[in-house]
Amino acid sequence: MNDYWQFQVSSVGFSGIQLSYSQNGSGTGPAKFQLAYSTDGTTFNNFGSVYTLPSGVSWFPSSANSATMFAYDLSSITALDNASSIYFRLIDQATTSISGATVGTGGTDRVDNFTVFTVTPVPEPSTLALLGLGLGGGLGGGGLLVFRNRK
Repeated sequence: MNDYWQFQVSSVGFSGIQLSYSQNGSGTGPAKFQLAYSTDGTTFNNFGSVYTLPSGVSWFPSSANSATMFAYDLSSITALDNASSIYFRLIDQATTSISGATVGTGGTDRVDNFTVFTVTPVPEPSTLALLGLGLGGGLGGGGLLVFRNRK
């Protein structure tokens, strides 16, 4: 219990963070997990509810028997936007195994395809400055107009 998988990424230049991953384990592996996040690697905040891995899943793709996929939209957590480091943990929450007994010493747990992504890039400061000058709008959409006095 309280063992965890940890992943660290940078979101510099991005906002609207989302993530997805696959997870499963052996019948004697841990069953209950909690997703948590941090921007300093020390203080973690839980996100979502504790989830339980179902028994009888495998990594082989088929409609009836595949690894459990998880997807989270963390876009409401603005502290994760444009952060130099984000830490994610999948924390084991109980001593109950996937088969319902106690986690065995040989029990296994696996995580695959841990993907952090966004659909909203953060504009570069130079882009914001150009937008502030009116590029992309005004003057018939033509851009910046410069006048020069002639003598």
